[in-house]
Amino acid sequence: MSEQAAKVEPSTDPAAPTGTGPLWRLLRFLGALRAWAYGHWLRGVIVAGTILSLIALTMAGWAYLANVALQTGELSLDAALAALDEGRYEEARAGVGRMLKNGLLPRSEFGGPLYVLGAIKIVDAENQPRADRRRIEYLVASRYLKEARAFGIPETRAADGLYLLGKSLIESGQFDEGFETLDELLSGKLPGDDQLKAKAQSLLADSCLSMPNPKLDKALSYILILSSNPNLSTAERAKVLLQRGECLSRLERFEEARETVATIPANPNALAGAALMRGKIELDEIGALLERIAPADHKELLNASMPRIADAMNNLRKAQELDEAKTPITRQSSYHLGRGLKWQGDADAALKQFARTRQLYDESFEGLAAALAEADMLRENGDIEGAVLGYRRVLESFAAIPVYRSHVLPLAEVREHVTAALKDLVERQHFAEALTLLDRFPPLFSRAEQLELRGGTLEQWGNLLVSQTSDEPGTHDKHREQGLHHLRAAGVAFEQLAELRFATKFYSADLWHGAENFFRGHSFSRTVSLLNEFLKYEPELRNAEALLRLGQAYLAIEDFPKSIAAFEECIEFHPFDGSAYQARIDCAKAYWHRGDTKRAEQLLRDNIAGSSLKPTSPEWKDSLFVLGMLLHETGQHEEAIGTLEEAIERYPQDPQQLVAQYEIGESYRRWAKELLDSAEQARTTGEREKRKQLAIDKFNTALKHFEDVQVSITFKTHDIRSDPLMGSMLRNCYMLEATVLFDLGKYKEAIEAFSNVASLNPEDPFVLETFVQIANCWRRQGKLDKARGAVQQAQIALEGLPADADFTATTALNREEWRLLLADMSKW
Repeated sequence: MSEQAAKVEPSTDPAAPTGTGPLWRLLRFLGALRAWAYGHWLRGVIVAGTILSLIALTMAGWAYLANVALQTGELSLDAALAALDEGRYEEARAGVGRMLKNGLLPRSEFGGPLYVLGAIKIVDAENQPRADRRRIEYLVASRYLKEARAFGIPETRAADGLYLLGKSLIESGQFDEGFETLDELLSGKLPGDDQLKAKAQSLLADSCLSMPNPKLDKALSYILILSSNPNLSTAERAKVLLQRGECLSRLERFEEARETVATIPANPNALAGAALMRGKIELDEIGALLERIAPADHKELLNASMPRIADAMNNLRKAQELDEAKTPITRQSSYHLGRGLKWQGDADAALKQFARTRQLYDESFEGLAAALAEADMLRENGDIEGAVLGYRRVLESFAAIPVYRSHVLPLAEVREHVTAALKDLVERQHFAEALTLLDRFPPLFSRAEQLELRGGTLEQWGNLLVSQTSDEPGTHDKHREQGLHHLRAAGVAFEQLAELRFATKFYSADLWHGAENFFRGHSFSRTVSLLNEFLKYEPELRNAEALLRLGQAYLAIEDFPKSIAAFEECIEFHPFDGSAYQARIDCAKAYWHRGDTKRAEQLLRDNIAGSSLKPTSPEWKDSLFVLGMLLHETGQHEEAIGTLEEAIERYPQDPQQLVAQYEIGESYRRWAKELLDSAEQARTTGEREKRKQLAIDKFNTALKHFEDVQVSITFKTHDIRSDPLMGSMLRNCYMLEATVLFDLGKYKEAIEAFSNVASLNPEDPFVLETFVQIANCWRRQGKLDKARGAVQQAQIALEGLPADADFTATTALNREEWRLLLADMSKW
């Protein structure tokens, strides 16, 4: 019983498999094998080696089977070429793709598959409806074919590969490289049939005629070689003759062009092209004649050419009728009809024809040419708004063209028309419209060209507005600020241009233009930055002028030490340059600001007496005026008066003479004050009275000068608020005139003069000074009631002044100090 129980008792080994069936039997076998292998190390080695061998054999078998499967579905190069020739492009593409990826093909044999891919890409490009996609496909094709050529195209396809490479390069806009490639094909170094060479010659001729910058002589040479080919069909020969006629017409060999068109075979497919060419030749010849004569003679020439223009129009209309397929012949005829209508004098019809051509063929080169002609006519007719819209349309259309290839308008002429339009807008002072066009100039114009034109336009606009500040009273501040803003913007444009052309010969010139515009636009810190950069890179040209301008910029920002250093360098190293004379004047001003009036006076006298300057030169004149003012400022009254009077006598029409006359009056007034002060210290009564009388004479002379300045300003300036300098001088003249009258004891006249000052600008805090002086006049006369009345007027005026009034700009006290002073004066 116990023995039977032992037989059915389940195994206690957890690794021992249980159950029935093949899987369980396999598991039990593996378990037993493992137990056997664990029994001795040699058995383990035997089992492990056996397992690894089985795995290796399995992998090798799978690899072999996969290779057999791949080779069974592999397409050979010959089969791929056959598929390409028969138009089975997807089959050829897939086959060569596997050849390049499966790793079985040696890299040295990649040329054939890559040639197939390039050829298929050209087919893809030809089937693309969009020009931008076509260019991309041709570009990809050119890369495939370049690689194929590098690896080696099969000998039987070498000539065809060269032709396709040249075509893809030209169609993707790589003209020079494409011409070089096709010229190599035509050189005969590779075996190729005449038909392939004829295709290359035709492509080269057409490309030379339609590329952005046409090569007409080269086009004609290709055409002449091609036309000598006896194997051309009638249609091919007609096409070649049409190309030759177009080329000769554009070379202005009009008679030869007509003779060529006359020899075109009577082929139905060539009739429309021949009619177009006859009309175009006539218009081209008339256009060439118009360019050679003055615009005033255009009308006479056009009147004499009316029969020829009518004949050209008939041919163009005939070309449209014959072109049933509506090929590019129709588009070209439509554009040239607009030219003819314009020359016939029917401007409205011409505009409509150009607009119709633009609308019907807006994505074509003929549509772009028509849009440009329409914009030109609108501008000539004075419709600036419509013209600007038209030019914007042209620029935006050009930006969308992947490769420019036009038979009706070379790229150089497009640029010429747009540049002429920009120039005309600037000359008519439509600056905002000109800048609107400039914003859209790329890619027709490079970024450098755009910045240069933008800088020039802003510079002219800024200079115009600044120059208008003295011509239109009331708009001084507005025009001036706008003008300065545009000049600074011009400086930014030239600064950016300099950065763009850093490695070119134009760099220093661009820096100079930028610095000059920043200086005139009162951006002196930017001026300093650009001029220091200019002097760093420009060893000779304009060094003296640059140092002068640098000193002036430092002077403007009141950095007097650096200003003096720049001026002194200019004077020392460029003593005979014209800039050195102006540098002495400005350097004198800088020394004057620093309190070194002796050095300032010496520099000015060097210009006047110690140099080769003549009194007719502007620097000699300015030196004399500045010297007189310096002498006045340093209290050398007699010499100051003499110097300034000489300046006024020599230069009576100079704008500085009014300020000089004012300074003469002030010198006389100060001189008189000094005489009065010295009279009190005189030892004798006679000496005291003599000095007082002399002081009175000086006061009267000063009064005369102030009155003359006052009258001059009143007659010349209708609105003193539009010119702060004149307004300030007029106010000072009234004030000093009143002060002189006060010093002379003429209190009634002084009160009247002070009242005139108060009426100039009642909202200026300076009016408080006048009321105080009027109160002083009444007080000197012993009329205290009226003096207090004047103080009360001052108090009322003080309370009526705006809350943001700037007291420190024209008076020595602030609002609260004035309130306290007037409160004390009211107690008189």
